[in-house]
Amino acid sequence: MRDTPLKAIRKHCLYCMNGSPLFIRECPDVNCPLYLLRYGRAVKGVQPLKQIRKFCLTCVAGPSEVKNCDPNFLDGERCPLYEYRFGKRPETFKKATGEGEKASRSSEKAPA
Repeated sequence: MRDTPLKAIRKHCLYCMNGSPLFIRECPDVNCPLYLLRYGRAVKGVQPLKQIRKFCLTCVAGPSEVKNCDPNFLDGERCPLYEYRFGKRPETFKKATGEGEKASRSSEKAPA
């Protein structure tokens, strides 16, 4: 089962702070797009998916790089934000782009 965007943010913050909830509380990076959501709780007026998108844009060279982002960190851990990197829920993104349909059509054409 996939994490919610808020849970994914919390996991990412824990990874960033070496697993320490105390370090998350004392996080010095107030300019990080995830800063207000670092506890994994909703904040009025802050949209988690938009903040994840902003974060991903700062993590790589630009929008085209977000699409080709490697979901694995250097230590082999998987980025918990990867599924939400486009600022949309994965199922919404697939519907909007038709990626889900393309995958199902290509599997239908494959010889058995």
